[in-house]
Amino acid sequence: MIKLIVCDLDGTLLDDDHVTVPPANIAALAKARAAGARIVIATGRTHSICTHVLRQIECDYMIISNGAAVFDTASGANIILNEILYETAEQMLALAASFNYIHSVFCGREELMEKRYAEEFRKAIGIDSFASLLLSQIHTVDTLHEGIAGRAVEKIEIFNVPESNKDNFLARARAITLWEISSSYYGKNIELNAPGVTKGAALASFCAKAGIKREEILAFGDSDNDIAMLRWAGNSYAMENALPEVKAAAAYCAGYNTQAGVAAVINQYFC
Repeated sequence: MIKLIVCDLDGTLLDDDHVTVPPANIAALAKARAAGARIVIATGRTHSICTHVLRQIECDYMIISNGAAVFDTASGANIILNEILYETAEQMLALAASFNYIHSVFCGREELMEKRYAEEFRKAIGIDSFASLLLSQIHTVDTLHEGIAGRAVEKIEIFNVPESNKDNFLARARAITLWEISSSYYGKNIELNAPGVTKGAALASFCAKAGIKREEILAFGDSDNDIAMLRWAGNSYAMENALPEVKAAAAYCAGYNTQAGVAAVINQYFC
């Protein structure tokens, strides 16, 4: 019996506009929830940049910032929080700034970005409607140093690192600490979490607390920040549009995100 359905967002539950949940996915999740399954969003995003998704579906828990936090959507209470040390975050932000790479911080369930990077970020996203939505939900600040002071830092995200300098940049990042490094945007971004923080580790910890077994979980993903989660979940599905290494990590394959592949699988389990 499936007790927990865990869905990544971009490239998985959402259409290619990164905004719309296909109607078939909405209906399938609602049917499963009515049958007693709990719904979990597991995303690289933080809470504040998921509000448009939460208006379309009901979910019980959120795994945000690649597993840095897990919380109950009804009460808002944290179940798990694995933050980056403030001093470590400061060093990483200084490194990104020294290269003048676009960077932001996922902090206290919102995304913070310095105002000077906003328009460059819009271009980096490539889909203007999605970029406009993100920028409307990102808190822009004069300096990230002031923005993160005294707050829990979930994740640091960096855009537009040239391939020619990626190895050098990551080596310097690893000299600061042994980051958990991933990407949710098909290699176009670098996401840095505290060591050991992944969606898979967060899901395992949550399930241990909730008394849910691996074989009672149905999980979906498409990008490399989903690999640990798909390896751990008992019934794991990579989307047809997923990266090859993600398909290799999953037990099964679902259809394309643009064709409501999540719904097709859920409907097999909840007839």
